[in-house]
Amino acid sequence: MKKLRFAPLAAVVLICALFAGCAGNGPISGNTVLMKINGHEINAEEYRTYYLALKNKADSGVSSYWESNANQKETLKTNTLTQLQSKYAAEEILDENSITLNDADLKNVQTLMDKTQSGYGSAESYQQALKDNFYTEETYRSAVELAQRENRYLYQTKKDEIQTNFVRAKHILIKFDSTADDEAADKAAKLKKAQEVDALAKGGTDFDDLIKQYGEDPGMQSSPEGYYFTTGQMVESFEKAAFALKENEISDPVESKYGYHIILRLPMEEQYLIDNLSTLLSNGTEYYSDFSAKISEKVAAQKVEYTDAYKRVDINTVA
Repeated sequence: MKKLRFAPLAAVVLICALFAGCAGNGPISGNTVLMKINGHEINAEEYRTYYLALKNKADSGVSSYWESNANQKETLKTNTLTQLQSKYAAEEILDENSITLNDADLKNVQTLMDKTQSGYGSAESYQQALKDNFYTEETYRSAVELAQRENRYLYQTKKDEIQTNFVRAKHILIKFDSTADDEAADKAAKLKKAQEVDALAKGGTDFDDLIKQYGEDPGMQSSPEGYYFTTGQMVESFEKAAFALKENEISDPVESKYGYHIILRLPMEEQYLIDNLSTLLSNGTEYYSDFSAKISEKVAAQKVEYTDAYKRVDINTVA
C-alpha cells in the first residue's frame, strides 16, 4: 500500500477518517459511540481509522494472519486506544496554550495537501491513496492541521533553542575540477575566481544574481530560500563559517573538499521554521521530550469509559 506523503510529529500518530457501516451482525455503525476519553465521544468512524491502520501494519493486508495470531487482537485494541488517548492529550495541551492556526498556517496546510495530491498524478489516484490509508479529504486535512498546530506549539516553546542551534545561509560554490591534471593550479584559479565573486557580493551585487551566474551548487535552485541547518549537517568548514557570520554578513571564500564557498548568512523566517519544523527537527528527539512528557501525563490522568458497543469491536466488525 502506497503511503501518503505526510509525516506528523513523532509524539502523536494523527490518523482520522469517516466511516459508515450498518448495524446488526455486520460492521459497527459509524455513529455508534464506542468510548469516551475525558468526556470526548469516540464513535466507530474515528476509531476505525486508527484500528485499521494498526491492523494493516500488523497483518500487511493478509487476513489469515489473525488465524495464527488471535492473541494479538487485544493488543490491537490496546494500541488503538493508546493512539486515541495521545491525540486527545495533544489537543488538550494545544488548547490550553491557545495554539490556533493563522492565515499563513492555513496556507501551508493547503500547500501540503496540494503537493500530496499532485504527487499521485491524478485526482483518482489521490482519492484511492486516501482510501488505502483510511482517510477522507476532510479527515486528512484535519490531520495536517493538527500537525501544523503541533509545529507552532513546539516552535513557541523551543524558540530560543531553535534560533540558537540553527542557521540559514545561501552560498555561491566555485567547484574544484576533480579531473584536473594539476590540482594546485586548479585550486589557485578557483580561489582567484572566488575572490572576484566575493568582491562583487560585498560590493553590493545582488547575491541571488551571483548564484545564478557563478554558483555551481544545484541545491541553491531547489532551495532558493537558502539552507536551514544545524551542527553536523554540513561540511565542517562551511558550518563553522556560517555560524560565525552575523545576519546579512558575507564571508570571505571558505574552502571545503568541494571548492570555495562564498556564504551569506540570512535571518531565519519564523513561518518557514514552523512550516518545516517536523523535517528540520527530524533527528532532534530532545526537542520533543517535553511535549511527549506532557502527553504522557495527560494520558495517565485521562478517564476512559467504554460503552456496551465496544464489546463488539473485532477485526470482523471494524471494517
